Amino acid sequence: MSAGVWPARVLAFMCCMAMFALNEVARELEVPFHVAHNDINIEELHDEFLSMLETVSRHEYRCHLGCILLKTAAISLRTAAHQL
Repeated sequence: MSAGVWPARVLAFMCCMAMFALNEVARELEVPFHVAHNDINIEELHDEFLSMLETVSRHEYRCHLGCILLKTAAISLRTAAHQL
Protein backbone atom coordinates (compact mmCIF):
# COMPACT_ATOMS: atom_id res chain seq x y z
CA MET A 1 0.00 0.00 0.00
CA SER A 2 2.83 2.43 0.71
CA ALA A 3 4.31 1.72 -2.75
CA GLY A 4 1.55 3.77 -4.40
CA VAL A 5 1.85 6.71 -1.97
CA TRP A 6 5.19 8.10 -3.21
CA PRO A 7 4.21 8.41 -6.87
CA ALA A 8 1.00 10.13 -5.77
CA ARG A 9 2.97 12.59 -3.63
CA VAL A 10 5.38 13.34 -6.46
CA LEU A 11 2.49 13.78 -8.89
CA ALA A 12 0.66 16.10 -6.46
CA PHE A 13 3.85 18.16 -5.97
CA MET A 14 4.40 18.43 -9.75
CA CYS A 15 0.77 19.49 -10.27
CA CYS A 16 1.07 22.18 -7.60
CA MET A 17 4.32 23.51 -9.09
CA ALA A 18 2.80 23.53 -12.58
CA MET A 19 -0.19 25.53 -11.33
CA PHE A 20 2.13 27.93 -9.52
CA ALA A 21 4.20 28.43 -12.70
CA LEU A 22 1.08 29.01 -14.80
CA ASN A 23 -0.15 31.54 -12.26
CA GLU A 24 3.15 33.44 -12.39
CA VAL A 25 3.05 33.52 -16.19
CA ALA A 26 -0.55 34.75 -16.10
CA ARG A 27 0.34 37.50 -13.60
CA GLU A 28 3.14 38.72 -15.86
CA LEU A 29 0.93 38.64 -18.95
CA GLU A 30 -1.79 40.68 -17.24
CA VAL A 31 0.47 43.73 -16.91
CA PRO A 32 3.67 43.13 -18.89
CA PHE A 33 5.05 46.68 -18.52
CA HIS A 34 4.32 47.27 -14.85
CA VAL A 35 6.63 49.36 -12.72
CA ALA A 36 8.05 47.68 -9.65
CA HIS A 37 10.63 48.84 -7.15
CA ASN A 38 13.33 46.53 -8.45
CA ASP A 39 12.79 47.19 -12.17
CA ILE A 40 15.44 48.88 -14.29
CA ASN A 41 14.72 52.52 -15.08
CA ILE A 42 14.73 52.36 -18.87
CA GLU A 43 14.09 56.09 -19.36
CA GLU A 44 17.15 57.01 -17.28
CA LEU A 45 19.34 54.49 -19.10
CA HIS A 46 18.06 55.77 -22.44
CA ASP A 47 18.89 59.37 -21.52
CA GLU A 48 22.39 58.36 -20.40
CA PHE A 49 22.89 56.42 -23.65
CA LEU A 50 21.82 59.42 -25.73
CA SER A 51 24.15 61.77 -23.88
CA MET A 52 27.06 59.34 -24.35
CA LEU A 53 26.18 59.00 -28.02
CA GLU A 54 26.12 62.77 -28.45
CA THR A 55 29.48 63.06 -26.69
CA VAL A 56 31.03 60.42 -28.93
CA SER A 57 29.60 61.97 -32.09
CA ARG A 58 30.87 65.43 -31.11
CA HIS A 59 34.31 64.00 -30.37
CA GLU A 60 34.41 62.16 -33.70
CA TYR A 61 33.25 65.31 -35.51
CA ARG A 62 35.99 67.34 -33.84
CA CYS A 63 38.58 64.69 -34.68
CA HIS A 64 37.32 64.55 -38.26
CA LEU A 65 37.38 68.35 -38.50
CA GLY A 66 40.89 68.40 -37.01
CA CYS A 67 42.07 65.80 -39.55
CA ILE A 68 40.63 67.87 -42.38
CA LEU A 69 42.37 70.99 -41.09
CA LEU A 70 45.67 69.12 -40.74
CA LYS A 71 45.39 67.71 -44.27
CA THR A 72 44.62 71.12 -45.76
CA ALA A 73 47.52 72.63 -43.83
CA ALA A 74 49.83 69.88 -45.11
CA ILE A 75 48.64 70.43 -48.68
CA SER A 76 49.13 74.19 -48.41
CA LEU A 77 52.65 73.62 -46.99
CA ARG A 78 53.47 71.29 -49.90
CA THR A 79 52.25 73.79 -52.47
CA ALA A 80 54.18 76.57 -50.73
CA ALA A 81 57.33 74.40 -50.73
CA HIS A 82 56.90 73.63 -54.45
CA GLN A 83 56.49 77.31 -55.26
CA LEU A 84 59.79 78.14 -53.59
